Amino acid sequence: MKVTFGSLKKYVSVNLAGDNRKDTLKGALALIKADNFDLDSRFIIYQVLKKYAPADYLENYLKITVQLAVQAGHPASALAFIHICKIEFDKVDSLFEFMADYYNKTSERISQHGSRVAPLAENSPVDSPPEGVMEAKDLILEIYNQAVSTKNWNELPANVMPMPLLSDLDKQSFLKVARELSLHLIKPDTMIIREGEIGESFYILAKGKVSVFTIDTRGVEKHLANLRQGSIFGEMALVQRMPRSASVKSEEECAILEFTADNLANMSDALPLVAEALDKFTRNRLLKNLLNQAPIFKPFSKKQRKDLLSHFKAYVVETDTVIVKEGNEGAGLYLILSGEVDVIKNHSGKEQIKLATLSSADSFGEISLIKNKLTTASVVATSRTTLFFLAKHYFVRLTENVPELEEYFKKLGDERLSATNLLVSQNSNLESNEEEDDEIILI
Repeated sequence: MKVTFGSLKKYVSVNLAGDNRKDTLKGALALIKADNFDLDSRFIIYQVLKKYAPADYLENYLKITVQLAVQAGHPASALAFIHICKIEFDKVDSLFEFMADYYNKTSERISQHGSRVAPLAENSPVDSPPEGVMEAKDLILEIYNQAVSTKNWNELPANVMPMPLLSDLDKQSFLKVARELSLHLIKPDTMIIREGEIGESFYILAKGKVSVFTIDTRGVEKHLANLRQGSIFGEMALVQRMPRSASVKSEEECAILEFTADNLANMSDALPLVAEALDKFTRNRLLKNLLNQAPIFKPFSKKQRKDLLSHFKAYVVETDTVIVKEGNEGAGLYLILSGEVDVIKNHSGKEQIKLATLSSADSFGEISLIKNKLTTASVVATSRTTLFFLAKHYFVRLTENVPELEEYFKKLGDERLSATNLLVSQNSNLESNEEEDDEIILI
């Protein structure tokens, strides 16, 4: 009789929770026979062996599973199993070393063209649990033998893909970060990150699925993404020292590795390398978001977007930095990679008016270029902000050759003008006339 791979996993988990030993063991045997390389199944088998098997079985099983996860191209799962070993037996130095040799930045095992073993699809037909009357001890022995067998390991990839973030570290720094991680086994429907909280950790998802969402001003939940095994999340707020911009919740049982700001502070000798790797990882993710979200890139192909981005210069400004000063000639186009800025009229005077707050993927500076007039508002960073700057001469050439962009920026100016008119009309201390209304949005 055949069942689906996903239903077999649920069968084992349900019987394990209910302490139905015989059915659990039968299901576990069918599960490990169905796919000996599946890491999700191996988390379930770990729980089965922990509950019913001798300690030496469990210890050897965990060590073999770490080696398999490393060589199969699933480093997040490997790290989770190493930390499980640490909790169960506290004998993990050799396992950390083995993984660091594979995934540090100088390893010959990692390659951008490497691969990983794909999991068996949840709807794949597999054999159902055996109908026989094997004794429990015989079932445990058979599960163990199947689980520690390496007979098919010649099918594992010769090269694996780098691990996000950690593979930018040398071996010693990799080891320090890997050892500082904390493992959390999380139940379904558990909040991991809450929108608005200060970011103190980043996370590596080693097993399961989480959902990312925000709550709008009406209290309605807006789904943003689902993340699965191997994903890293939460690093933005930690690096940028800003509140969380979204919430993250577990959709099923998850194994999550956490790295805190305190961990980072304790790594004085490795801190520069780790901070650099974390900043690089975060910036690359922000760049992908910017390329996908910023309207300036929409008329172009992926290759053209990257070519266009190469003409921008990146720099970071601290809180309260005046990026654009009212009354100056427009210097170029600014894109916000991360952080926030305020657009302010009369910034140096007593009667200031905040016209707008701009954040990631927003642009400013283009209106004064299109209208060829002086800027009539200031732009001030309200947090540590990373910017991309495109010089005036290149921006002018770009809009002349891409009519869609010129049209977009003209429309943006009209929208900002409408919003500004409303603000000005509500402020009796700033006289308004038709000419001034047109000028006020030139940032």
